Amino acid sequence: MNTGGELLSIEPEELQFPFELGKLMSCSLQLTNTTDKYVAFKVKTTHPKKYQVLPNKGVIMPKSKCDLTIMMREQDEAPPDMQLKDKFLIQSVAIIPDLDIMAESFEQDCENLIERCKLGVVYIPQSLSHVEKFLSHLSGIVDLRAGTESCERDNRQQKSFGEELFPSFLRACGLQYRYTFANILFRKPSILIMLPPKVEANTEVYSEGYASLPKRSTVVNFGRAPPEKPTEFLETPRIGEARESESSLQLLANKRPSGGYVLEKMDPDLWKIVLSPENDYRRELIDQVVTALPECKSAEQVSAAIKAFMTADLPRELTEFLEKLVLYNSAFSGNFNLQNLLILSAIKADASRVMNYIHKLDNFDGPAIGEVAVEAELYEEAFFIFKKFNLNVQAVNVLLDNIQNIERAVEFACNVDEDAVWSQVAKGQVRLSEMA
Repeated sequence: MNTGGELLSIEPEELQFPFELGKLMSCSLQLTNTTDKYVAFKVKTTHPKKYQVLPNKGVIMPKSKCDLTIMMREQDEAPPDMQLKDKFLIQSVAIIPDLDIMAESFEQDCENLIERCKLGVVYIPQSLSHVEKFLSHLSGIVDLRAGTESCERDNRQQKSFGEELFPSFLRACGLQYRYTFANILFRKPSILIMLPPKVEANTEVYSEGYASLPKRSTVVNFGRAPPEKPTEFLETPRIGEARESESSLQLLANKRPSGGYVLEKMDPDLWKIVLSPENDYRRELIDQVVTALPECKSAEQVSAAIKAFMTADLPRELTEFLEKLVLYNSAFSGNFNLQNLLILSAIKADASRVMNYIHKLDNFDGPAIGEVAVEAELYEEAFFIFKKFNLNVQAVNVLLDNIQNIERAVEFACNVDEDAVWSQVAKGQVRLSEMA
């Protein structure tokens, strides 16, 4: 909504600052000269040490606009109920062009000619961006199998299998055992068992049983709680195919789960083990997952995988995952959240890919991603994003403030031919002349 008087239209009618403790905050204000006269303006505030207004005074040509940026210094604490008593005063007066009377325009003897408009200041809580909402959604994902009838049935099958098969396997190596089923992930026609690094055994038979297994393989001591850092995988045949022998263990210990299986199971604990740096097969399994993605149609599987990569803090691998998903899987290629996440993960892990993604993708949050690119000092990428989304003022500001190329800014202004862009270029030229 616009406010103001006969000379200026002012938007917005109150200054809204996105509040964050300890961070510089800013908002924009637009003054529009609605008359055929030249209008001088001046901005005042009740707390001049707290705010900076750029520009805080100037002259607006007839039927033109002027964009102001108001910055608030970092705040150490939030006010009660997020309410502020700060006020801004916008003074405006019609002047005669070509006369240097800017200072005199607001003197006491011109008091009756000056228009005044007061603006309040409010804090607004930081709303979640589209990307943050997606990440929040990911953090709430749970095991989709939980609570279902089939899951309960599988649990009963797990227990039956464990009671019958594990004692015989462990006895084959002369190892002690206790029951637990938390580490047994049932699937047909096989069962995946994760082996932790600790072994509890009778010393006399331990050497023989251990020597029969491949290097670095171990046999689990099944306690009440699952081990913290499982390092190996055993894949055993179904009960009827089990062999109660040491040679069977040696054969089975060479097997490990496929990437497609891990993707299909959507199990956070399994993902944690697969992506653990202690897993010798991590890179191989990631490659298998990425290879399987073009055929994946399940949003739940994709969400579980993305959450796993983020939890494991693997931005480079996440970028590979998302690239395959967004660029080569038609089911997810236009997904707004995934495009955002792909560019953000590339900014964090491999900036050389960002420009390519910007060229190929169209359905992402241009304003937000552009600001992130500026913060990451990817100025050319930020300029292209703003230009692509027709955010021409932001684009020319990158040229002026970050890339600091006045010639490119002038050329860009000529191409888009917008008053607001020319205004920014003029300000940039003034700042350049003042520095010289």
